[in-house]
Amino acid sequence: MKPSIGKQGEQEAKVYLMKQGYDILCENYNSRIGEIDLVAFNEDTLVFIEVKTRRSSKYGLPRESVTPYKQATIRKVAMIYIKHHRMLKTKIRFDVIEVYQEKSPWRIHHIPNAF
Repeated sequence: MKPSIGKQGEQEAKVYLMKQGYDILCENYNSRIGEIDLVAFNEDTLVFIEVKTRRSSKYGLPRESVTPYKQATIRKVAMIYIKHHRMLKTKIRFDVIEVYQEKSPWRIHHIPNAF
């Protein structure tokens, strides 16, 4: 069975981040509240990354689907991750990665400090 476009986009984002020097700590971190697509370390910062994949921008930008409600959920899940891994004094950041499957290779737009 072929992976969904969302899972394919997450893998493209992961490869992109690794090429940028990020250390991927976790993929699809789940809690009872929700999920974070990727958790990575970049220099001295713990980065929580939401990946949004689209075939085109015909119906809007992928980042527009990261609503204030979704942002709040990601923040709550991030706090669970931070507490569980005893990283309370670590700098954190929330990024969004837009992945477009318009053509090959896939186009990636990374938005650090997105919210």
